[in-house]
Amino acid sequence: MTDRGLAGEVVCDTWDSTAHREEFPDWACTAGAARLPRNPTAALEGGTEYLRDLAARGVPVSPTVVRAGHRRGRPFAELAVKPAVSAGARPALRPGRSARPG
Repeated sequence: MTDRGLAGEVVCDTWDSTAHREEFPDWACTAGAARLPRNPTAALEGGTEYLRDLAARGVPVSPTVVRAGHRRGRPFAELAVKPAVSAGARPALRPGRSARPG
């Protein structure tokens, strides 16, 4: 980081943190301890797996199936398959109805 005489910086988004999932929490803690970003460390880390937290607070989100083979009881008109931590639809799949099991 170049010293520009700033009191700190604000992290506007964490989109590339998914490519560095193992390193990002350590960076957030180190930078947070140095008070470089003004964002709270918990906010930076929480931005990587936020949908379950929002759902737990009653915010409507797309239905999430966590376990392989688990079904919610009704068929879906559309389906998206993506890892728990991703961004920008990387690496998401959207199989057609013929590709879905039973």
